[in-house]
Amino acid sequence: MLAGMIRTFRSRSLTDAEVKELPERLVVMPWGDNEINGGKILKVNATTLAQLPANQALVNFDRVALDFNHNSVPDTPFYKGEPVKVAAYASVKVVEGEGIVYDDIEWTKEGREMVEGGHYIDLSPAIKDNDAGEVIFLHSTALCRQGEVRGLSLHSADPFETENPNLTMKYKTNLIQLLGLKADATEEAIDASLKTFTADLEKLREEAGQVKALAAKIEAFEKKTKTPEEKGNSDLKALAARIDSLEKSADTRERDVLKAQAIRDGKIVPLSADKLDLEDFKALVAELPADQVPMDKRTPDGIKALASAGVGATDSSEAEVKRQLNISDDDWKKYNG
Repeated sequence: MLAGMIRTFRSRSLTDAEVKELPERLVVMPWGDNEINGGKILKVNATTLAQLPANQALVNFDRVALDFNHNSVPDTPFYKGEPVKVAAYASVKVVEGEGIVYDDIEWTKEGREMVEGGHYIDLSPAIKDNDAGEVIFLHSTALCRQGEVRGLSLHSADPFETENPNLTMKYKTNLIQLLGLKADATEEAIDASLKTFTADLEKLREEAGQVKALAAKIEAFEKKTKTPEEKGNSDLKALAARIDSLEKSADTRERDVLKAQAIRDGKIVPLSADKLDLEDFKALVAELPADQVPMDKRTPDGIKALASAGVGATDSSEAEVKRQLNISDDDWKKYNG
């Protein structure tokens, strides 16, 4: 609810006694703490930003008056009842970092005459605030002669020249420096440069987004290739298994070749040597003495020994060689076929 007293106060004087161009936009109360004569602080802040527009709409004050000495505000000395003449009407907005703004101002004949003639040089908002001194409603703003609010004038129509006592920077000067323009740059030049700057900034944001997406893909790929077991990379697992199988096959083939050479050299290779790794197996075979078993045939062809097994039994010299070398019949046939 908006029940309660409407507070009116005045601002400081204008720089010029006469206004040659009527503004279409006015900052009628700056963002932040506004000190009025007597030390009272009125605040335009996040609460104002959240509540004032809703309160304006609640009582249909979307377009409000710029009057003369608060002559449209009941219970003020200059209010004489309806009808009253006003200087202008405008839409009310709250702009974060800037303040309460009169936008799209439509001046009346009386307003043009009084302002252009220099008869009124100050602004004076009529507001409602809460217990914390936060402005939550604007009834109107008045053209007047003397003011109470420090840092407020009709020239604050230019948002880049608005000076708040709590803000030491001038927005227009900083913006010109940011855009790399000359100090005397026109508003048209500033607008054009700002559009280009904004377009370039948007393009940089898009490119930054693309780079970020690419970096995420690279990171995901690196994780996948570094820890294939965790990521379930079946192709890498299959390749690793194939390489392992080939290595084992090569190991087996090399051991077979070494065994065959040892047998031809008459070396006795113990069965326990198969448990050694390949390098140790090579070293052992190389150190074994040769000619420990006669490998050439010592009996004429066709002679068979008659043993308990009868005619056709295995040659005794051949059996002796296999026994001493711990060679099975299959291995003997494999290397002495």
